[in-house]
Amino acid sequence: MMRTYAKLLAVVVVAVFAFAGSPVQAVTVSFDYQVPTDNSGKTSPVGVNNANVALPGYFIETFDKPGSAGETIVLPGGNIYVNAGGGFNSLNPYTDLSIMYGSVGIRKDSVTGVAATPAGDTTFYAYAPGTDYPDGNTAAVRVLYEDFMQTYGVKISYLGLYYGSIDTYNEIAFYSGDSPFIGDGILSDGVITGTELLNVFGGYSGNQFQDGSNMYVNLFFDADELFTAFEFRTSAVAFEMDNVVTGFAAVPEPTTILLLGLGLVGLAGARRKLEK
Repeated sequence: MMRTYAKLLAVVVVAVFAFAGSPVQAVTVSFDYQVPTDNSGKTSPVGVNNANVALPGYFIETFDKPGSAGETIVLPGGNIYVNAGGGFNSLNPYTDLSIMYGSVGIRKDSVTGVAATPAGDTTFYAYAPGTDYPDGNTAAVRVLYEDFMQTYGVKISYLGLYYGSIDTYNEIAFYSGDSPFIGDGILSDGVITGTELLNVFGGYSGNQFQDGSNMYVNLFFDADELFTAFEFRTSAVAFEMDNVVTGFAAVPEPTTILLLGLGLVGLAGARRKLEK
């Protein structure tokens, strides 16, 4: 009896440590959305209410009050550029989203040769490239979550963004540290291309009004995943996005995982006693 119990204990503890160190990477991608009352087009179906205000465990970046600007931009035709080392902070009470490299423009309305407003969006939105660049070269802006994760001891459990007037030459790449974040299906190479989305939803490249060319992209990460950054790329004008919603969850302590395993052992032992 004691020998059997000791064996069970060893098996469960080994299983718990194997689970804790497992490099499982799974992500669910969906395109659900809700229409917010702030006239920004589409927003997350899970992380905010219909007024586009973040729910507990989430924060949102609307680009309506860039941290680098110091105050809300009041001119619809105005632009502000946020360069590498800068960030955003509108409805996010915790920390800015930090730009690793590249530059982002923020504006209202559309302007030919610069950016096109996402469908139904009359608020401020972000676009890249934020400044002039040689046509045909790929402009890329990477947004990092690592400082936020380390400061608050959390992992990213969800990411959603409104991907507007999608072009065939736009891409969103996802990272775990410096490595591509590989998922399944459309994320099998760590990149979601504009062409892939347009083909799936029957959209037309650069269309500002069609549902299939303006969509909300949701990524739900498993608890063991380590997603740290996303990067939007474009080889021509422009990549547009709005309503970036981030969900976060506390990182479980190793001792918590071990106690969970020992608790399971205790339950197994109690069951054996009852069976006697």
